[in-house]
Amino acid sequence: MPDVWTTDAPRITDPETLSQLAKLLATVSPLIIEHKFYRGGRSPHWFVADDYEELVEYLNTQTRPGDKFTIWRFDLCCRNDNVLTHGKTPDADGKVPLGGAY
Repeated sequence: MPDVWTTDAPRITDPETLSQLAKLLATVSPLIIEHKFYRGGRSPHWFVADDYEELVEYLNTQTRPGDKFTIWRFDLCCRNDNVLTHGKTPDADGKVPLGGAY
């Protein structure tokens, strides 16, 4: 059975959607993006967007009709109270700094 295509469903490229994403990126938080490939036979691509123009460029060059996007606000997902793990890269002796300018 063929897929049903419609104009009555959310589109990532709708001006209202893009405007909302631009506003969030400019004033609130980076965004976590999940890009699933329509009939792509491959794993989703996940990335963090912090620049609206780069996100639009990605949508214009790295997508095909039917691809699906799920987007979360970084600040609501990635907080200090829900860290899975953390660590620092050691030097040649296996040592890491206790402090640092990050």
